[in-house]
Amino acid sequence: MSERIKRHRPVQGVCVSCGLTARAAEKAGADFLVTYAGAMFRREGVPASLCELCYDDCNTVTEELGSHILPRLKDIPLIGGIGCLDPYRDVGQFIDHLIAKGFSGVANLPSIGDWEGDYRTMPEQLHMGYEKEIELIRTCRGRDIFTLANCYTEEQAVKMTEAGADMICIDMGATQGGLLQSSCIVTCTEAAEKISKIADCVHACGESPFILFHGGPFAEPVDMNVCLQGGAVHGVLNGSAAERIPVERAVMDTVAQVGALRL
Repeated sequence: MSERIKRHRPVQGVCVSCGLTARAAEKAGADFLVTYAGAMFRREGVPASLCELCYDDCNTVTEELGSHILPRLKDIPLIGGIGCLDPYRDVGQFIDHLIAKGFSGVANLPSIGDWEGDYRTMPEQLHMGYEKEIELIRTCRGRDIFTLANCYTEEQAVKMTEAGADMICIDMGATQGGLLQSSCIVTCTEAAEKISKIADCVHACGESPFILFHGGPFAEPVDMNVCLQGGAVHGVLNGSAAERIPVERAVMDTVAQVGALRL
């Protein structure tokens, strides 16, 4: 990834839900892949953010997705998301389990870093808040395991950097575009300004993690270029922008073209 940056090319990660898109992303030149419960929900045509609620066992889902994706890969690394608030698992043991299965790193996904109000306060009072996610990254750092830290704020990004994260992903929320329209509309310029401020805080820590961004208004390459040209980040992690929206478009175009044929 460092070589790509030296050549002035963005680092590109793709969050995938199946072997088909994983194989296509690798062939197209992605630098790394990520999978976690949110990818499964996205594949089913519903918002990936549903993985933050109790509709499935997110860690079992990561494990199952890996069993489908890893056999399809050649050389590209796959990072697995861990829900570190799981009351039924020893997170330390689960980290080792994922690495033994062939995962190349760990991410704090799903994350509760974007929760607000009582939904955020209550877990924090029970010592089950975002600090647990920081602890996950710190634990992996101590074991020399590659980490992707998902962050929403300057404070979170700084704490994750201090915990030793190898990569900081600045999350702008649900990707705006395609069939699943988000009611929260933020412009690329506004989002890029926020990302730049968070990235500056990371740089000020004196460490040198890779800094990527994800989601929000960045649904198309031309949109992503707005943020990449600022110089504050090294690349992008795409989920819906690489897996959902292109698939929706391709399916609709093909079906429409066939439907327009004449007997």
